[in-house]
Amino acid sequence: SGTVSLVVGQGSALFLQGAARALARDGAMIELLQRQAPLLASVVFLHPLVVLAEGTIIATRDFRNLIATYLGAIGIHGFLMTTAPTFEAVWKAFVVLQLIRLSGFRIWRRRAAQA
Repeated sequence: SGTVSLVVGQGSALFLQGAARALARDGAMIELLQRQAPLLASVVFLHPLVVLAEGTIIATRDFRNLIATYLGAIGIHGFLMTTAPTFEAVWKAFVVLQLIRLSGFRIWRRRAAQA
């Protein structure tokens, strides 16, 4: 999963850097897409890792922790999205969402190790 994350994350960044013209015709939009490539790559890199971690929690049927993590993540993400003044802020909100979800897994692992 880590290798897939790395390849897909880097691939998406390289794609946006090199092929943004295939997605947009407006010069300002092309420049914006190219500038946001690192944030997009971060989101795409983290997503498979988060899904793998959440699958581990689901396999143990610890839904309480998963639901608590999602409620917190969605609440914070929703706030960030409604207050995001720029395109960059929107992508940063998505990075924060993934990091919160991953943090929920780390907290779950610590609790499981202490039990």
